[in-house]
Amino acid sequence: MTEPHLSRLRRVEIERLFGTYDHRIDLDPENRVTILHGPNGVGKTHTLGMVHALITGDTGYFRRVPCRRFALTFADSKTQLAIEPNGERGRLTLDHAGAHYEETVPLRVQSSERLRIMGSPVYEPPPMPSVGELREGGSSGVGLLARVLAENEGLPSWFQSFLECVSVQFIETHRLAPTGPQQESGSTPWSAAWAGPRSNRASAVPAVIERSREFTELFRETMANYGRQSQTLDQTFPQRLVAAKAGGDNDEIQRRMALLEKETDQLKCLGILDEDRVAPSRPLAEPTELDDTETRVMALYVDDTEQKLKTLADLAERVRSLLDSLNGKYRHKRLRVDRDLGFVAESEAGRRIPLNALSSGEQHELVLHYDLLFGLRKNTIVLIDEPELSLHVAWQKRFLPDLLDFAKLSSFDAIVATHSPYIIGERDDLMVGLSDQA
Repeated sequence: MTEPHLSRLRRVEIERLFGTYDHRIDLDPENRVTILHGPNGVGKTHTLGMVHALITGDTGYFRRVPCRRFALTFADSKTQLAIEPNGERGRLTLDHAGAHYEETVPLRVQSSERLRIMGSPVYEPPPMPSVGELREGGSSGVGLLARVLAENEGLPSWFQSFLECVSVQFIETHRLAPTGPQQESGSTPWSAAWAGPRSNRASAVPAVIERSREFTELFRETMANYGRQSQTLDQTFPQRLVAAKAGGDNDEIQRRMALLEKETDQLKCLGILDEDRVAPSRPLAEPTELDDTETRVMALYVDDTEQKLKTLADLAERVRSLLDSLNGKYRHKRLRVDRDLGFVAESEAGRRIPLNALSSGEQHELVLHYDLLFGLRKNTIVLIDEPELSLHVAWQKRFLPDLLDFAKLSSFDAIVATHSPYIIGERDDLMVGLSDQA
């Protein structure tokens, strides 16, 4: 099934936040990163929370964080989703594809929600009922089942349909906690190998361990695709060789083989390929004038090898970005990838270091880098709250350049709330100020 095209967010508007502040945030469409700054109390974190809440259907958030109107405008500037809270209900409106929709909805706290105050969990939801509890019924079982089935009750169908066209990921301050039920919208992984959204899999596994396991699945699925592509090409090689036309000149074949040698060497250095998984692609040892039949064979062989390696190109680029960034920050240790173990941290002497034994800052960076490089659909809206937490000043200075590179590679739009001048650095052009003037 083809995923819907996701709309890019262009503008966030808030009227009378806390009864006082008006904010307009125009996102940077070219750099794809927008930084919120301003004094304490003007609503930086709550701005992120409201974006996340509206896109996930968490209307109850607007009951706890009062405002007159909150609106999101999307890429074509004609699509706008807005809510106007008023007590226990709110007016929800959508202008989309030339149509206008409007309905009053309850500002209802979702049963799966974690209530938060400034990004810190203050309430844990009750555990989901077991299948047995639901089937047995009774007062508790029926009530639990009714609550689960009514999770989206009161939200109009046009609103729920539109939410399939947008995706949001909230990277909050407590991102190292063991994974439990979360509210995420459209959090489909970079590869179909991922077993499913983390929001559906309650777990007590530390975040770094879970990301490592997910990466192992992604890695194996990518290598399986590589194997299937290789097998198909190898099985049809004779037939395609008979039908092939002239293969080109010797110099061109040598040039392409030299590029393939460089590419395979890089894949081996990244830990993606080993000698057993790639055919030799080194240039011919001696420049030899090949006849027509030989050039046809070599040209087809080079074509096939290029196609095989193309299945690994996206994974390789993301792995390279992750390792270059993290290994440029980690001291006296390095991170590598392994198809069976996922992420492996080692000391300078080669001793394995458990991932959850890394410092909190090192774990923060690994989790954040993984989520940005492997956990997002194209055009996802990424909300990052206080990325400076647990980061040394030197790492804070590296955060924004990395984020800009990742946003380009993964094609997401990020809104960052920060107090750190080291995060911003010299990129004042990316900043949007939230004024404390009423």
